[in-house]
Amino acid sequence: MSEIYRHPRWARILHWLHTVSMLVLIFSGFYITYACRAFLFPNMRSARLWHFIAAYIITAVFIARLYYNIAEKTYKNYLFTKADLREMPRLLKYYLFLTDEEPTYAVFNPGQKLMYLAWQPLLLVQAISGWLLYDVTRFQPIWLSDWLLSLNTLRTFHYLVAILFTITTAAHLYLVLSEDLEKLKYMIWDRDWSKPKRGK
Repeated sequence: MSEIYRHPRWARILHWLHTVSMLVLIFSGFYITYACRAFLFPNMRSARLWHFIAAYIITAVFIARLYYNIAEKTYKNYLFTKADLREMPRLLKYYLFLTDEEPTYAVFNPGQKLMYLAWQPLLLVQAISGWLLYDVTRFQPIWLSDWLLSLNTLRTFHYLVAILFTITTAAHLYLVLSEDLEKLKYMIWDRDWSKPKRGK
């Protein structure tokens, strides 16, 4: 027995705005750190400008997705359950090429749920730490001090979270492009698809 699913238009729009903004933030952020042409920016001014633009967009998308998921009650698709925990070994077995049997899930698999749930608080703290680093002169006298949180510690934290976003984004892109490319169409066009119904 199967059920029909569809990614609504607003979900797809927010998804692609998030994806493009995240890629711009990653490349511009690494350019700001290393100033290397390999990160596709001609100069620091351009990298900083696009970093700020992408930061504003991804923040707006973050707020819009929270509202959308609550209003449409789609937040339930992201909840990690005991059933998901039991499914993790089977999913990891497939990802590690130990089996050719691909597990099927209604919307998100347990790995996606963990990643999406982890991204939400990380996006929030990354935005806060980014603004603190941008305006050190204003914020440092208030609370950014050596005894509480030094500037170097804040920079290191912001950098490590950026690395985590880079790794998880790369993993997400790899899985999307290396598995069934037909699935990618569902995030571009307004199409229905069916998957086996699984009770959890």
